[in-house]
Amino acid sequence: MAPFIWPLLFPVAGIAALVTEFLCYRRLSTHPTRPGFGDVLGANILSGGVGFLISLVLPSGLVPKILPSGTRTVGPGPYFETYVVMAYVLACVLSIFIEGWFLRWSMRKEPEPVRGIYRMSAIANIASYIVLLVVARAWRAWFW
Repeated sequence: MAPFIWPLLFPVAGIAALVTEFLCYRRLSTHPTRPGFGDVLGANILSGGVGFLISLVLPSGLVPKILPSGTRTVGPGPYFETYVVMAYVLACVLSIFIEGWFLRWSMRKEPEPVRGIYRMSAIANIASYIVLLVVARAWRAWFW
């Protein structure tokens, strides 16, 4: 769930990732004006929504704990980091396909279609996930 929550907790990271993705699409596109920012934003909203719903049924790695005061809470379990890394990779792969499909669908009526949409989606999403990770980690280290 971390890849879908970070942009909400750290808006700077979400904005940086979205801008990175848009710039990658614009740089790699064979069309002079598509995909536009609205296309990329719509693709990310759809991808984030689907990913969030899927993450609700996957294990989180959190386990119940009892604090010294007797209060019950949840905290990271022994495999928490493994689950986070797996979720991050799964989210990136899922985003590539969902956003690629959405962009292909949103540009279906263009007289000259954009070629290589899934290749562009892969490059843009990998770049944006790297930016999201770096900015969120830096934000957490500096401000939290």
